[in-house]
Amino acid sequence: MLIELANHNDDIRRLLDKGYALRIDSAHLVVKDIPYLDSQRALQHGAFVAKLVFIDKVRVKQDDHQVYFAGGVPHDLNGQPVPNLAGGPTTIALDKTDVVVQRSFSNKPKDGFANFFDKIEHYVGLVSGPAIEQHGGDPLTFRIDKDVVSNSEFKFQDTLSSRAEISDLAALLKDDVVAVIGLGGTGAYLLDFLVKTTVKEIRGFDGDAYHVHNAFRSPGRLDERDLGEGKAEVYQGRYENFREGLVLHQRYVDSSSAADLQGVTFAFVCVDKGLARAQIFDVLMELQIPFIDVGMGLNRKQGALAGTLRATYYSPENAAAVRAMQLAEMVEDPEDMYRRHVQISVQRVTYLPKELSPGILYVSQEYAVAGHLCPCGCRNKVITPLGVAEWTFSESGGLPSLWPSIGNWQLPCRSHYVIASGRIKWAGQWTAAQVATGRRAEEKQREVYYADRGERRRFWWRLWNFLCSLLWRR
Repeated sequence: MLIELANHNDDIRRLLDKGYALRIDSAHLVVKDIPYLDSQRALQHGAFVAKLVFIDKVRVKQDDHQVYFAGGVPHDLNGQPVPNLAGGPTTIALDKTDVVVQRSFSNKPKDGFANFFDKIEHYVGLVSGPAIEQHGGDPLTFRIDKDVVSNSEFKFQDTLSSRAEISDLAALLKDDVVAVIGLGGTGAYLLDFLVKTTVKEIRGFDGDAYHVHNAFRSPGRLDERDLGEGKAEVYQGRYENFREGLVLHQRYVDSSSAADLQGVTFAFVCVDKGLARAQIFDVLMELQIPFIDVGMGLNRKQGALAGTLRATYYSPENAAAVRAMQLAEMVEDPEDMYRRHVQISVQRVTYLPKELSPGILYVSQEYAVAGHLCPCGCRNKVITPLGVAEWTFSESGGLPSLWPSIGNWQLPCRSHYVIASGRIKWAGQWTAAQVATGRRAEEKQREVYYADRGERRRFWWRLWNFLCSLLWRR
């Protein structure tokens, strides 16, 4: 990094060429081997540290008049502290521990500093002048350190942590492997924040596709080429130029996902389906992974919109007890407006694919059948025959509708809903008696329909035979 910066910044190259002992550390320029006098006028050595402000990956600028100093209070030839060095005791965190900042200096010339060369030369004159005169101390040692590995997870220097002087706090995350399960609204924002932290690795999981409505509930730009692609693929492309250690999987987490979560030290659960959440909780608790479950519930009654936001921490020690408090839903709530307004698109096919993707209604008009994954999140396939006596498919403006309602009474989830204009509209649960009555009505409708078709076929057959007999008589 040092040589690269010197190749693109003339002021740093000049410092290097002159012989200053330079190092780049945590978005700081470190100048070691700075001689100074202590209170007994003995020769000591310290280091200047200056903040780097990155313009891009390889260009930096100087934008303040202060420097930090690793060392004691510099004194003059009379044994008095060097005058006009404002500032005071302070510390900042660096990656290398051999340079420990103890104080800051502030001595601003009339016109400020145009670059780092002028700044370092100015402070060397103030601090090292007495030591050079009395002991022949020399700050130009030509010792450089090119091997400082700093913020290796980022493809740009983390100048925010250095500017805010929180590099020591950021370093606390450097060994963590964090999983984000669900990359929808909340998960997308969590991912956006996490990629800018120093965590060692981020693993994301989501099997859904990226549609227009996702762009309205996630950070970042909308690229039309992303529409219809997997969420994990879209976000991988969006952030992989920012950092290393980003692995986003185009699949769901369920009871079979233990191998995908090996090595994870913390997880965020950001799913909106209770049945999926239950399976995720099971595998995280089995692996003793601490996690936070985040949730949002919205409903609208009497015109007003109401809801709740939830963030619940589950530690390995008390996860079972917290789960028993039933703070998070493990089943579906048909009154939750957040889930009732799920979008579903249509894809016309000749044959239904073996693997179905969520959020898509596959329609084969050649074979009069439609199929989709149950929208509750259980991922069971739902196949609906199309026809006058079956379900009726229609499409308007690219938005599919399927009528009548779909009752998955044979599935554990027992989901009941209507697909109307590209949305899942949840219906109420039916009792066993209601289900039986509905099935009898469907069977009766089919009997009447097919009986009527048979009667019509017989009418046309008799008419054909009558016409043929007239022809033969002639």
